[in-house]
Amino acid sequence: MGSCARIAPEVFRLDPTTGLAEVVPGDIEPYRESVIRAARSCPFVGVDIDGVPLDEPISEANVVSVTPIANSVVELRACCKSYRYVPGQYAFVRLTDDRGEFFRPYSVVEATDGSVVFCVRVLPQGRGGKALTKLKPGERIGLSRASGSFALSTKDQPKLFITGGTGLAPVLPMLLAAPDADKTVIFGGRSTNDFFYLDRLQSAPNTTVILIASDPPPSWRGARGLVTHALAEIDLTGFSEAYTSGSPAMVTAVRDRLVERGFPAEQIYSDAFEPGGPTTTKVANPATPGKAKPGKTHDWPGLTRQIHFHASLALAMVFLFYAVSGFIANRVSWFVAEDTTPPVLIDNRIPEAVALEQATVVPYLLGQLPPNTQLKAWKDSDSSSTVTFVLADKEFEYTIDRAERQFQREDWRQIPAQVDLSLPTLLPWLNERYPGEIDTKGIEEDDVSVSLAIESVWGKHLINVDKEQRRLSAASSHPHLMISMIDLHRGKHLGTGQRIIVDLAAIALVGLTMSGIAMGLFAPGRRRRMTVAAVSLSLVVMLLLLVAR
Repeated sequence: MGSCARIAPEVFRLDPTTGLAEVVPGDIEPYRESVIRAARSCPFVGVDIDGVPLDEPISEANVVSVTPIANSVVELRACCKSYRYVPGQYAFVRLTDDRGEFFRPYSVVEATDGSVVFCVRVLPQGRGGKALTKLKPGERIGLSRASGSFALSTKDQPKLFITGGTGLAPVLPMLLAAPDADKTVIFGGRSTNDFFYLDRLQSAPNTTVILIASDPPPSWRGARGLVTHALAEIDLTGFSEAYTSGSPAMVTAVRDRLVERGFPAEQIYSDAFEPGGPTTTKVANPATPGKAKPGKTHDWPGLTRQIHFHASLALAMVFLFYAVSGFIANRVSWFVAEDTTPPVLIDNRIPEAVALEQATVVPYLLGQLPPNTQLKAWKDSDSSSTVTFVLADKEFEYTIDRAERQFQREDWRQIPAQVDLSLPTLLPWLNERYPGEIDTKGIEEDDVSVSLAIESVWGKHLINVDKEQRRLSAASSHPHLMISMIDLHRGKHLGTGQRIIVDLAAIALVGLTMSGIAMGLFAPGRRRRMTVAAVSLSLVVMLLLLVAR
């Protein structure tokens, strides 16, 4: 959208043909803060600082020691509890100098007992080397998560390792991670002063070590030359896997020599890296089954914008549905025809075979009620009988017309003793059990009863309260489902406060929808712009339907 070009014009410019920002300078190191500021405000796909993603979590660690172990090679040991890595991986170390913070990738030698060990070649003019040599015990550094796909393919197959210099750093933990496999290590250096960790190499189980120096002193009794010379003397038929790490030139030469001798290319795993410079990188062969995969990074700002955009599309569809339903709301006759058929009366007659005596009527009526219902009272008069049944807090009262052999049933529910029967207390209690709007103007009350109506979009309840016996009866009627949905759409029976909440929510949702659509209209992707155009057209249709409503 051009935001990055506006925030950091010295770094980015907007390409009018693609609509995307492109980097202007070749070296953006002087503009680091501008890039970070733009990344926090713009839909970046990703931002790396010295190869480290901007959202990469960095753990703080205390320096334990920086110890020289060979010519231009130091061991960096830092305190970091529970650091996890796969043998062969590396981590980015955050260092600080007079130019500020920066990162360098170093292979992990080990991570045990709460400490992490790295093996680093120090170049006299390298920024990382200068910062490392100035570190003191107790100073703070930062560690990224371990990453890299250079790792053991299997743990039990015979393996050949060819390495040189600090390329031994990722190899050493790999040797220890496969103790039962037969392993041969060719370790090359310029002189004998370039060899280190020899005691660890020699103590690795089932491991044969071949040292070769290209420019050794006269007293040297070992092999002379390059690692490829030593490789020429090795019988490759006994190995199923080959691993090589070190400088890019060495790694390329080793891979070529192995392939020339018929070693399967898919069984050669490599890790080429070159120290020094502000853009130090480590390159490994593509991940294969059984190998560790590099840690994933996430573009959280971009993901947020994606969610915003798609949520806006969904809300636009909701609003369109709302408009269509509102248009239909005033056309109920399309769906609900007026019912002109007379009501069907329920046959409440008592069969002739049932005598109108308590011994025969009570069992007959109990058969119509839920199980465990009990008889409460039987009262006779000249022309009728009244039978009352009870189940928990419910009462079922039958009035029997002897002459017509018919009965009427009324269901009652007991009102708890703690409920005061005055209207200020009784009405809220009733409203909890029968949600809706109370018709306060239609309430009828005297000393012995209260009658009222509660109406909602789902139905109407006519309630009668018997104060003397502390009980109530409710007759409910339910409209057609379409009528209920239309009333719900119109906000019928909503209070003033509820209407305000609904209106504010609608305004907020409209704002969210329109902002997401605006974002999509200016997006570089043609498909997204077409999608938004279609949704915008649907919003126009929505407005027309709302007007027609």
